[in-house]
Amino acid sequence: MLVTASVPYYPQSLGFTCGAAALMMAMAALDSRVEPTLTLELRLWRESTTVFMTSGHGGCSPFGMALCAHKRGFEAEVQVSNPRTLFEDGVRKPAHKEVVRLVQQDFLDEMRKQGIRLTIGRITAAGLIRESQAGGVPIVLVSAYRIDRDRQPHWVVMTGFDERFIYVHDPAVDWKGHRATANCGNMPIAIKDFERTARYGRARQKAALVIRERKVDA
Repeated sequence: MLVTASVPYYPQSLGFTCGAAALMMAMAALDSRVEPTLTLELRLWRESTTVFMTSGHGGCSPFGMALCAHKRGFEAEVQVSNPRTLFEDGVRKPAHKEVVRLVQQDFLDEMRKQGIRLTIGRITAAGLIRESQAGGVPIVLVSAYRIDRDRQPHWVVMTGFDERFIYVHDPAVDWKGHRATANCGNMPIAIKDFERTARYGRARQKAALVIRERKVDA
């Protein structure tokens, strides 16, 4: 495996904090001063939550996570496959759908103010490999159904690749099901299956957040 970043592994502490855990891992890969903790995990979740999700607490928005990374000194770019509201199809109540739309628009407005890049277009394994080779750490939205048969959106961190696989840290550890850290770190996803894995919902939405060290002007 060609490892493009030394990404420390951190398991999510709660069922809805995969995005926050993934973001901590990516930031720690770029800056050893970042210490993943439960306090930081919850803070990142609070700053980036969509408020509502398919059930229970809302997950993390890539737009909110980009703002979190930017606030903490990293360069961030969000990539989405289309301009629709992310995760809207998985929210049942119309009032909750409206909240998700408003939250996303608020994140987008703040991203524009902060100059955070948003790219709308096709997200591919080859493109993420190029980002990784250039020094970025991609955080990728996947369908948890293809990992553990759970129909939920889920965030993983890309840690490396070879000619057959993309490798990711999956923050979801199921101790009761004996899916421990050893099974979740550097987990292989076949490149040929990546297009089907890295999407979510009926609309087959795709999203990735790439964070990089911030360039300092000379």
